Amino acid sequence: MNDGVDLDEHAVAAVIRLTAQGEVVDLQGDWAALGERMRFGGSIFSIDSASLEAGLRAALARADASRFRAAVGEHEWLCVVAPGGGGFVLSATRLPPLLPSGLSAGQRVGGFMDFMPLHISVADARERGRILAWNRASIEMFGYTLEEASSTLTARDLYAEESDYLAMLAAVEESAFHAECVFVRKDGSTFEGRALVVAKRDASGAIIERGTMIEDLSAAKAAERRLKEAQRVAGHDDRVRLMGQLAGGIAHDFNNLLTAIMSSAELLELQCRDRPNATEDLKVITSAARSASSLTRRLLTFTRNKVEAPRRIDVPVWFEELLPFLQRLVPERVRFEHALEGEGCIEIDPNELEQVVLNLVINAVGAMPEGGSLALRCRCLDGRMLLEVEDTGVGMPADLQERVFEPFFTTRAEGTGLGLSTARAIVRRAGGEIWVLSAADSGSCFSVSVPLCEVGGPYLQVADRQGSQPRASRGTALLIEDQPDVRYAVERLLGSMGYQVRAEPDVRSGKRALEEMETCTLLLTDYMLPDGTGLDLIEDARAIFPLAHAVLMSGYLQELEAADESFDRLIAKPFTRTQLGELLDELSVTPTDATA
Repeated sequence: MNDGVDLDEHAVAAVIRLTAQGEVVDLQGDWAALGERMRFGGSIFSIDSASLEAGLRAALARADASRFRAAVGEHEWLCVVAPGGGGFVLSATRLPPLLPSGLSAGQRVGGFMDFMPLHISVADARERGRILAWNRASIEMFGYTLEEASSTLTARDLYAEESDYLAMLAAVEESAFHAECVFVRKDGSTFEGRALVVAKRDASGAIIERGTMIEDLSAAKAAERRLKEAQRVAGHDDRVRLMGQLAGGIAHDFNNLLTAIMSSAELLELQCRDRPNATEDLKVITSAARSASSLTRRLLTFTRNKVEAPRRIDVPVWFEELLPFLQRLVPERVRFEHALEGEGCIEIDPNELEQVVLNLVINAVGAMPEGGSLALRCRCLDGRMLLEVEDTGVGMPADLQERVFEPFFTTRAEGTGLGLSTARAIVRRAGGEIWVLSAADSGSCFSVSVPLCEVGGPYLQVADRQGSQPRASRGTALLIEDQPDVRYAVERLLGSMGYQVRAEPDVRSGKRALEEMETCTLLLTDYMLPDGTGLDLIEDARAIFPLAHAVLMSGYLQELEAADESFDRLIAKPFTRTQLGELLDELSVTPTDATA
């Protein structure tokens, strides 16, 4: 027979050539092992095998090569059917048995248990339980070889806690022990596992052996801890967001009040220049209002609700302004020292920089529950600002120092593990670096280094220069502010700068005013109004007075995240007369700019 099929007498048991209807045309090899009743001219379907018949009929119907397994008698065959010789060729190979013959049921179960991914052992009934059997998974799980386990190991050696082992002995006396325990490996490391221990008893009911199965729960427990940590962090973030929303709402209203206070005090100060005592009192009011404004800004920073672009800040001025706020954070049990050396400016988001310092100071205070010393040092030397926060607290060993800036790593139960990782990200965005020097029981010193800016250029200062003198008429301004006290104070501020002011409380009245006004050089509007936003008014003002300047003000700058760029400037409440005057000077407003 030559039908293109290579025969291998060691691999192929039988080769049978068939017609398309299953009639046997030729037989080769050990065909009788497949079906001894087959004959030339007979049907292949005379073989008593439902799986062989089903596979053959499907193959003949497809008229294409195919493979399938069939059970014939006590053996399994691998069958390959391919077109050839004007019909089909069936090549059948008898497969070896899955398990050696002659094994007892116990031997088969024992062989299966040896390859299970669970610790399986048998110990005698002695108090500590000498190991009698030890499967392969146990070697990897505990680290003991079969020889070590059978010669020196006892069941007690597997349990990290004596109480767990005693509980197991008591439970097995009654029925079985099924519980999660901590187990110990050969190298001394521990892991959590789920144990099932049962007893084998003799005819009298006495325990003669104890069988143990242990599932390693290390991966499952680690995943569970990660999930709980993620849920805890998410819950913390939700609380921070809610606190931020509350703080933002309070800050909005508080900044409105401070705007009215600061503006009125400054106006009175201008009117009382010939009365030194009154002037000094008014300066105290203004200074207190500025401190309250600074406190509000830091509250928003602390709740992570205020984000600004990097700005050039004067380091000494920023440092001196920050100190009073930090002093409120440090409890009486901690001695607070501070030092400032050198001058310079850096470019960074001032709120983010304060967030870094606040985090370091709070951590330092937390490291000294019994009290101690906290030193804050700021130096501008050799082209860099170096800020150091040093405490005399508990310190940390070298292995913790290596991980202290990792996200979600914390040594405090109430911590999120995000403070220092966020601080490092902030500092690195500014081109700087942060590091720690510490030792156990010897305190810690966190250092922040940020490059100084080149000399020259505008930079942020906290202190305002004195307000300018009243000027000649600067045209007509439309002021939109819903809070009566703020509207009155800002209206008087604009008037003192030379503006003729029309003040309205909402969008509707503001639009009506725009239609009635003949000229408008300036639109100064609050962002959030009872019946809309200031952006609605700006659009109408642009249509009627194309050259009018538009300034948006708000007591909560987060509101402006959704604002477009249709306005010329924005100013945060509370603001001083000087700050508003400088902003309007930049716009260079003149009466002829905005005539309809």
